[in-house]
Amino acid sequence: MSGSSTLAQGLELDVIAAVIIGGTSFSGGVGTVRGTLIGILFIGVIQNGMPLLNLDIYFQYIVRGGLILAAVLVNRLQEARKARDAPTPKTSAPLVIAYARYRPRSGIGSSRMCSRKSRCL
Repeated sequence: MSGSSTLAQGLELDVIAAVIIGGTSFSGGVGTVRGTLIGILFIGVIQNGMPLLNLDIYFQYIVRGGLILAAVLVNRLQEARKARDAPTPKTSAPLVIAYARYRPRSGIGSSRMCSRKSRCL
């Protein structure tokens, strides 16, 4: 027995749709096997249900593409919410302010430091 190289030809859209609908992050690749299996079941039900409803094949592709777009949109919104709710790291703002106040003056041989009263250009 040997395998055929054209066995799953044309199923690329369905595989990508199942994985994305299952919850795998489109940009980061974070997902679970359970979510992928749920996505496969969802795509299978959609693929079997639309011909039973006697929908045109082109409309079936539009529905599957819309599902992929909706899943990607939901994924992006979840990532944005995680980024917004994540705690922000402490910055070194006092160091930046101190450097801005006491940076050396521009000029050759100038060793005088700027103070609050004088202006550095």
